Amino acid sequence: MRRRQEKEGDWQADNEARAGLRRRLNEAEDRLSPGQEAAPEAPPARPAVAGDEVELVKMGTRATVLTVNKDGVLQLQAGILKISARQEEVRVVEGESQTKKEAERFIRRTEHKLRTLGASPEVDLRGMTTDEAVGALDLFLDSAMLGKLTTVTVIHGKGTGAVRRAVHQRLKGNRYVASFRLGRYGEGEDGVTIVEMK
Repeated sequence: MRRRQEKEGDWQADNEARAGLRRRLNEAEDRLSPGQEAAPEAPPARPAVAGDEVELVKMGTRATVLTVNKDGVLQLQAGILKISARQEEVRVVEGESQTKKEAERFIRRTEHKLRTLGASPEVDLRGMTTDEAVGALDLFLDSAMLGKLTTVTVIHGKGTGAVRRAVHQRLKGNRYVASFRLGRYGEGEDGVTIVEMK
């Protein structure tokens, strides 16, 4: 019986010790939290207007201002979310939007370079209808022009000749094409058209 009382006493002492530790931990967290929340935010240099990049102060989320209502309520786009906020709830992010624009410009230029490096010198239209083939041919010629290719090959197959006629008709009116001819022996003969780009 005495051992049982000693075990219960140990158990109670352990619980009290745990409770004391939790209490001190919570007090420490409470002391830290107000200091973090009370940290003064820099007042906005100017009110946010449509097109500005802003940060929602409480959430730390960045968003773009879509519109500003007559009441001063902002409509924001944060990723796929549309949010409403007041002027005092946001901070205009200055200077970083220019950096973002420069980064977007760099990305566009790099994508363009990658497209030009990856331009294929031939397109295979076999098995397509004439409408599908003409659409694919237009995209291919645009890509070839951006890729600065001088000679490209259009594979249309022999078949009934419908796709070949549609391709030749389209090539006659295309501003990127200097000349075109059917393939020779070893190039694919009547199944391909060799196109010289401007």
